[in-house]
Amino acid sequence: MSPTRLFSKSKTRLYAVIDIGSYSIKSVIFEKSAAPGKIPKIFKKTALKLQFSQEPSSIVSKLREMLFAMVRELEVVPEKITVGIGPSLGKYLYQRWSIRPTGGEKIISKRELAKYFQNLFEQHRDPSLAMIAYPAEVYANGYYIYNEGSFPVLERSSIKEVAFHTLALVFIPEIGISLADTKRSLGGLPIDFIPLAAAEKHAVAEFLKISDVLLVDVGGEETTLVLLKEGRLAEVASFPFGGQHFLRGIAKIASISLEEAEDLKRQYAEGLISGAVKNTLSDFLADESNLWKSMFLRELDNFYPFGPLSKAVFLSGEGAYLPEISAILRSSWMQNFSYADSPEVRIIHGSSIFGGDSLGGFIQGPEDMGLASLITYSSFHEPR
Repeated sequence: MSPTRLFSKSKTRLYAVIDIGSYSIKSVIFEKSAAPGKIPKIFKKTALKLQFSQEPSSIVSKLREMLFAMVRELEVVPEKITVGIGPSLGKYLYQRWSIRPTGGEKIISKRELAKYFQNLFEQHRDPSLAMIAYPAEVYANGYYIYNEGSFPVLERSSIKEVAFHTLALVFIPEIGISLADTKRSLGGLPIDFIPLAAAEKHAVAEFLKISDVLLVDVGGEETTLVLLKEGRLAEVASFPFGGQHFLRGIAKIASISLEEAEDLKRQYAEGLISGAVKNTLSDFLADESNLWKSMFLRELDNFYPFGPLSKAVFLSGEGAYLPEISAILRSSWMQNFSYADSPEVRIIHGSSIFGGDSLGGFIQGPEDMGLASLITYSSFHEPR
């Protein structure tokens, strides 16, 4: 039975998630289960490979094409579409925004908090740039109040300050206009644009119940670091060095195309290359990995105010396949950042989020961590 006929004859709650990377846009269409904790059923996965020289503005155009194709094939608009965006399109900012509640009802409602956040958004955004912002943590009088599925009673007379620890992505204006136009397409698509790091935080802290960990996502052009402390988002940072940097170097030293270099990198990572070629690649990757390490450690210096790191480190993204990156993270770098002498590094696959279940083979390795995180996030959050 085709997906279109299946959806039109049932009351399936159809959701879609999209992960925008540097060189690919991946989507999954799935059925949201009414039973909490039940593994979702995936109907289709699509991966659109982008050109290596693709401009950010054209990436958003490809996103729109993917959405139109999705709706055309299904003949129905999904109930909710969650689009995860990382530093391939913009720059991460993690800031504290605060406000003193004004007069009103005796109890501060969720709706009022949403108004506060919108007002703070307008105050903090740079009018020369576009921005999406996500309230990752919410505090009242310095106490954490945000919790999945519940909301405490906030008596106005006792609340002196409300603070939002806000994860934002800042774009050039053209990107913001293109994203807004995409959301208005087809009469208004139910799209929720979120920072990908927010979905990954949800998957690890609230779905896997892991409270203290450093997430290292080695993407196409960028590496993103997400620090969780006591189940909360402590800091997010990124630096412009990802898996494609290695790929371009392999193409240059081997005098081959980027597509051929991608295949050669895969063979190397799987141990299928020997002899002089292996030695040449190994020497090159070792040198470049040391550059990656220097940028990684420099970025970690900014995490110092948040206290010692946990020894737990999760590695994901396409760069997780490179043994040199894994070796760096398993080395003794942590002594300057933690009570632990050495880290415990785990390469986290997309299927790891669902207890090793690949959801019918659709969610697999570390490159699918973003998609898996978006599925869990979409299943438990209403659009903002």
